Amino acid sequence: MKNKKVFFLIFCTIILGVVLAVGFFYIRNYIFLNALKSETTALSKLDVGSDRYNRKIKTGGDYVLVEKTIKEYMDNYAVLLQDTLKIKDDDKFTKILSYENYEKDGPDFIESLKYLSDEKTVFNNNIEKLLKMADEKEIIKYGEDRISDEYYLSLYRELILSGNMKDKFWSSKDSLVTTRDDINKKIDQSISALTLLATNKNFWKLEDGEIKLLSQNLYDNYMAIVGELNK
Repeated sequence: MKNKKVFFLIFCTIILGVVLAVGFFYIRNYIFLNALKSETTALSKLDVGSDRYNRKIKTGGDYVLVEKTIKEYMDNYAVLLQDTLKIKDDDKFTKILSYENYEKDGPDFIESLKYLSDEKTVFNNNIEKLLKMADEKEIIKYGEDRISDEYYLSLYRELILSGNMKDKFWSSKDSLVTTRDDINKKIDQSISALTLLATNKNFWKLEDGEIKLLSQNLYDNYMAIVGELNK
């Protein structure tokens, strides 16, 4: 009889331990899942054009891999985007058709034309990378390469492709095309203007802080290019 009581106590202790372990595991996962969802919501409110996404990890357990993968992908995208769009505020680019640059690099504009050509190549390559990164298949593939468990992989897909993310983050894909066309137009028009001056270097001069065009034909062509650039 005594042995039965001991066995029963041991059995109850084991059951209680299992229940507590399962309960602890469930509560812990519930906390981590809520933390992950909360952090993803916070990420969706950041500005991809100026913020970083490499924030402190807020979850634990296997949820860390999901959180880390989401943040890595978004931060990689944000860093590349911000670096690519620096050209819009780059003094060398915005002042490429300035008196100061004409004085410095004219009349052949070898350095300026090389700069524009190189920047165009880098800029367009980066835009292509960004457009690819904003594609849903590429986003999913990034997760598949890093997360093997289907539950956590599906969680990654659900969160990084959620409505909030698409509205606040991946919507930048649409503006990328507009920005690409705008920057390429400015680069091409700048190249045209400098090439025109370089091939007609005997028909213009710098005087009194401005460029003087000595041919009506050159004046008409140059002003047409500059006028198109300022539209």
